[in-house]
Amino acid sequence: MILLTAGFVSCSKSNDDDSESKLTIVGSWLLDGVDYTKTYTFTSNGTGTYDSYDKETEKTETDPFKYTYSGDQLVIDYGDGDPETYTVTLTETTLKLADSDTHSITYTKKK
Repeated sequence: MILLTAGFVSCSKSNDDDSESKLTIVGSWLLDGVDYTKTYTFTSNGTGTYDSYDKETEKTETDPFKYTYSGDQLVIDYGDGDPETYTVTLTETTLKLADSDTHSITYTKKK
C-alpha cells in the first residue's frame, strides 16, 4: 500500500515538471497601447524581431536581434554594442520583462 502511494506522488510531480517545461519564449508577444503596438517575436534559433507600430502615423519600425534565454534571464542584442538584459516572468499567455531598474512591461502571447 505504501509503495502504491509513493508511485502516485512521484507521477504527480513528473506531470508538474512537464507543464513547466512546456513554457517557451518562442512566438510573438504583443503590447497594445493607445497610440502604438509593440511586438517581440522570438524564433527557436536565437533570433527575433521587435516591431513598433505607431497607430497615428501608421508606420512600423522593425529591429532584428539575437537573444539568449536561460533560467529567468533574457539578453537581447540588437548589434549596437549595448545588449539589454531582462528578468523574465513567463506564463502560457504573458511575458513580463523587468529591467535592472525593476521597470517592467507585460506582453500578451499572440495567437
